[in-house]
This record gives sequence, C-alpha cells and structure tokens, in this order.
Amino acid sequence: LVLVVAFSTALVQGRTCTPPPAEPSGAGALLDNAETSATQQQPTLRLPKGFAWCEAFSLSGKNGTLTTLFKVEVRRPTDCLDGLKVGSMFFIVLGHACMEAMNVAGYKNAEDIVKTPLSYNAASTNPWTYLLLSGQLCVDTFLFISGFLLSFVGCKRPVPVVLGTLLRYARLMPLFGFVMMTYICVVPYLAWGPFSPRLQSDVHDSCQGSAWWSEFLFISDWYPWFNLNGGCMGWSWYLSIDMTFAIVGMVLLNIWKLSRPAGWALTLLLAVACIVVTMQQSVHYDLDYDIVSPSFSTYAHYLYFRPYTRFPGFALGLVTPWALDAMDKRGLRRGSQPTSLVARVVVLSCSMLAVGILAFCIFMPLSNTDGPGPSPPARDCTT
Repeated sequence: LVLVVAFSTALVQGRTCTPPPAEPSGAGALLDNAETSATQQQPTLRLPKGFAWCEAFSLSGKNGTLTTLFKVEVRRPTDCLDGLKVGSMFFIVLGHACMEAMNVAGYKNAEDIVKTPLSYNAASTNPWTYLLLSGQLCVDTFLFISGFLLSFVGCKRPVPVVLGTLLRYARLMPLFGFVMMTYICVVPYLAWGPFSPRLQSDVHDSCQGSAWWSEFLFISDWYPWFNLNGGCMGWSWYLSIDMTFAIVGMVLLNIWKLSRPAGWALTLLLAVACIVVTMQQSVHYDLDYDIVSPSFSTYAHYLYFRPYTRFPGFALGLVTPWALDAMDKRGLRRGSQPTSLVARVVVLSCSMLAVGILAFCIFMPLSNTDGPGPSPPARDCTT
C-alpha cells in the first residue's frame, strides 16, 4: 500500500503541469487576459492511459489526500454536525482503547474495577470513570448523524434502494476487508509478550466459522444472533447495524416522498415498537445497566448489539430534515428565526436541559454502584 501511494504521488506530481500565460494581443486583450488568467493558470493533470486510478491514491494533485486535507471548505448548513462527530469520535476512541484492550488482550486489574471488601475505592466508585467509558453512548450520536445526512441529502434527489445499497457496500467493503485481513492474518503474528497468547486465542476463537464472513457482508447484527465476545473484531458491529439502518432509511425516505403522513407514521411506529421491545427484553432478562459491573456482559449479550435498541436514535436523525422541511414551508428558515430576548432565553434553557439530560445518561449508572470507602458495605467478592 505504501508503494502504491508513493508511485501514485510521484506519477501525479510528474504529470501535473501549469500552462504558460497567454500573451496579450490587440485592443482589450489585457482585460480579457486578466479575467481568464486564473483559469489559464490552473494546473492540468495528464495521466497515461490505464493509470487514471493513481489519482485516487495520490497525496498531491487537485484531489490528493494532503491537498484536500488542508483545503478550506465552503461553509455549509450541516457544519454544526462536525462538533458532534469530533466529540463523539474522541470518546469512542477513548472508551475502546480502554475496554477492547481488556477484552481482546486481557490485561486488566479486575480486582480494582468493582468495589469489594478488598478494594474500597475501586474504579466503579469514581464518577470520572463513567465519563471515560461514555463512548458507548456516542454510538447513538453517529447513528443520529447517519440518519440525518441520509435524509438531508436524499430529500432533494432520487434515492434508489438497491443501487444505493450496492454503492454503499462497494464503498465500505474494500477498506473494511483490508482491516479485517490485517487483524486476522497479520496481527496475531506481531503479538509478543506475556499477553500475546490471549490476543491470539481471541482472534482465533472469535473469527472462526461464520463470524468473519457475516461481518464482511455487514449482516452480523442478524446472523449469528449470538456472537462470541461480540464477533470477529467485536467493535465493528456498528457497521452492520448502520448498513441495516441505511437500507431501512432509504425505504422510509422514499415512502415519505410519496406521502408525508405515511412516512412520519411508519417511522414513528417502528421507533415506538423498538422502544417497547427493548423494555420487554430488559425486564425479561433482568438487565442491569452498569458498565463497570460484571453484569454488563449480560446486558451486552442480550441487548447492546441489537438493532431495535439503536433504531430510535437513527429514526430521530432521519425525521429531523423532514421537520426542517415542514418548518421551511411555513416560512421558518435559517436567518428568519426570532431574535428577541424571550427567544434567546428559550434556546438557552433548552440547551441547558439537553446538557443536563446528557450528564444524567453518563453518570446515572453511578447510582447502581456503592460509593467509595467502607460505608455503605461493599459487595461480596463473588458478585
């Protein structure tokens, strides 16, 4: 891959040329030349026949990776989502760096996580532990963004379900397949040290049988229904759920285009049904939401990876552009919103309420654990 990138960059750099400026001649030529100089000075790329694919791997050039990385983008109405994406990605990486290292490689100080008579001030008694592990809540933020962008972009253009699904798979599969190949075929041979047998065993046990190809086809959220340790590369379960929701979202979006009330009603019905099923499963299996407790593995096994648990967040993002469209038709659009003191107070109050709900979702599991110190009595070591 490094050689392909180096070759492509060198080829694109060598084949990019800037034409010389045109010489002015005749009356008005200076003015015409000034107006067209920007266009004339644009570099042109002329790749040999059969090497057009190199532009996709090049670091330089008009569409090169480094060029687009430092390019100043035009402001868009959806720029507000960038903050959501950055914050969510930060906590997802932070949480997975902690949790997956324990699950895959197995290095963890288990006796210092849950409070016991031998560890009064364990990690479960520290509120900041729950902020560290709040990345599992950020998954729903990405599902919201996924539904929002699907609906926001697709509202004004055709959304073919079959072709859209095939294009989405073609876009995700190469990179995901390369990562999975590296994880299964390369990483176990790079492991070294006292924890390497645990890592190698986890890769071998989790990626055998149907585990790897079901994730390769993005159907692991349905088959197999119960995966060992979350399946091969257990953290990639999100891609399968996102693929399922993208297909369902395209169907619902096309229904909404045909009939606004039907689209709203069907989406609301599915979201409510998913919430009811989630509540039923929680009661049936007596699930306890406490991410630092051993009981969390039961919650993860029966509920965490299920599509019906995650669909309401996606549905909320899907219908948000529909609500914006309805408000736009009533004359309420960006730039025409009320700016009075009362309106600002309402917006600020709603924002503070949202922050409070967010804090409640993050720190609420702390109520399922004992506080620091010997009082209240710590749980038995066997629980």
